[in-house]
Amino acid sequence: MIDQKSRAERGSILLLTVLLLTVLLGVVAQFLRRSRDSQDQTELLMAELEDARDEQARTAAIAERGRIAGELHDVLAHSLSGAAIQLQGARKLADREHATPRLSAAIDRASELVKAGLANARQAVGTLRGDPLPTLAQLATLIDSYKADMNLDVTLRIEGESRTLPADPSLALYRGAEEALTNVARYAPSACTTVTLRYERDRTTLSVDNGFSATPAREGMGGSRGHAGLRERVERADGTLSAGATDEGWRMDIEVPG
Repeated sequence: MIDQKSRAERGSILLLTVLLLTVLLGVVAQFLRRSRDSQDQTELLMAELEDARDEQARTAAIAERGRIAGELHDVLAHSLSGAAIQLQGARKLADREHATPRLSAAIDRASELVKAGLANARQAVGTLRGDPLPTLAQLATLIDSYKADMNLDVTLRIEGESRTLPADPSLALYRGAEEALTNVARYAPSACTTVTLRYERDRTTLSVDNGFSATPAREGMGGSRGHAGLRERVERADGTLSAGATDEGWRMDIEVPG
C-alpha cells in the first residue's frame, strides 16, 4: 500500500516536473521569438535610417549640382553668348571695311568655336541638373542642330533594322557623332559629311566621313582632348574607335556591342 502511494507521489512529481519544463520551454521559446522579432525590427529600422541618410546625401548632392549648374550657366553661357554677339558685329564690320579674306575667315572660325563652346556649356549644365542623357534616338535631332546652327552639309544614313541599345553604348555612339561634327565645324566647315549608323547582328557601328581638300587644318581633326575623352568613353562601353585621314578626307568609326 505504501509502495503504491509512493509510486503515485513520484508519478505526480514527474508529471509536475514535465509540466513545469514544458511551460519553461514555452516561455523560453516565446522570449526567443520576441527577441528575434525585436532584432528584425531593429535591423529594419537601421536599414530605413541608412536609406534616409543616403537619400539625404543624394538630395544634397543634387542641390549642389544644381547650384554649380546655375553658376556655370550664369558665367559661361552668358559670357559665350556675349562673345558670339560681339563676333557677329565684328564680322559685319569686317565686311564694311573690306577686310582681308584671312581676317574674315578667322572671325568666322572664332564664331564657330564660340557656338560650339556655348552648346557644350549648355550640355554640361543639363548634365549637372540631372537631365536625361541623350541616346541614338536623338541622333537625327543632333544632326539637324549642326546643320542649322553650324551650317554644315551633313547627311544621316541608317542601315539595318534599328533597335534600342544599352545606355552606355548608345551614349558612346551619340557622343561620337557629336565630337566628329564639332571637329568638322572647327576644321572643315565646308565639307560634305555623311553619318552612317549601321545595325548589324550583334554590334552597331557609327561612321562619319567627310571630304575636303588637303589643308593644315586636317591635322587637327580628331586630335583634341575631346577625342581622347571619347575614346575612353567608347572603351568603357567595350567598343573600339578609329579615326584618321583618308584619300578622300577624314573618317571616324566607332563599333560597340549590342
